[in-house]
Amino acid sequence: MQSIPNDIQALLDSGRYGIRDAILFDFAEGTYGLWWGEGEFAWNGVTFVGAGDILAIDDPTTSTGGDEAAFTLRLSAVPNSELTPDILGSLRGYGYRGRPVLLLRFLFSLETGALEGSVPLSMSEGIFDVLDTEDDPAGGYALVARISSGESDLRKAGYLKRGVETQKAIAGGVDDPFFEHAGSTAVTRYKWGAQ
Repeated sequence: MQSIPNDIQALLDSGRYGIRDAILFDFAEGTYGLWWGEGEFAWNGVTFVGAGDILAIDDPTTSTGGDEAAFTLRLSAVPNSELTPDILGSLRGYGYRGRPVLLLRFLFSLETGALEGSVPLSMSEGIFDVLDTEDDPAGGYALVARISSGESDLRKAGYLKRGVETQKAIAGGVDDPFFEHAGSTAVTRYKWGAQ
């Protein structure tokens, strides 16, 4: 659960604020932000570029039963502009797979237009799963991304048995004793509760 800073809570209670929903991508090549509107605004060293109607997202799904939660993001090419199908297609060369994606909600003052609070509200987070293209004669060219919550990774079978050596290999050779007693805990009985 996200804790809301006092200044943001006071603004929410007042009801006098504007909203800018944005999406933040953390690609291997760098961090990029888009928002549903026009123009730019900066936060935390990232310039969020207004994408307006060319950026569409379906409603994110959530799950409490361990099922995969996901949403689909669509970025459309714009005829007679710099955002051509070739430019969109070049994004497929970026290191996106498995990278984090955040849906953020920024609050702005209605009087000054200034960003309110030091942090946005985090609406949803996920990882970049699949990036595909769509070339529909009626709808035009678009990049379609599937952003998943990552729960499916918890159910994937692997070839490694968790232990000290495996954890050390995963941690890049750094000694990590988290699984130090993993081999014995499955057969050790502990007394619990009233004796």
